[in-house]
Amino acid sequence: MLEANYRASGHALAPSELAVAAGYKNPSAVNLHYGKLGAHLSDVLNFRPARLSLQRKPCLTFSFAEWRRGQWVLLPEVVTALRSLGWR
Repeated sequence: MLEANYRASGHALAPSELAVAAGYKNPSAVNLHYGKLGAHLSDVLNFRPARLSLQRKPCLTFSFAEWRRGQWVLLPEVVTALRSLGWR
């Protein structure tokens, strides 16, 4: 999913598009796995995003992406980090 998000135009994909890229039938799995990735990054970086979900709950996906117009958009720092790892 992260690779599909990275390679997408503007590094932005809707959860339904991420689900298709990962072979899931619906976007609920995307939410689960992006939340787990966000939790791991938050722990490793000792960073907690201040932004809350639409339900006013912590959303750790904000550690690496922004929610814009129904799409997860990778943060510029994440794009730069992935490029430094050789992603093209």
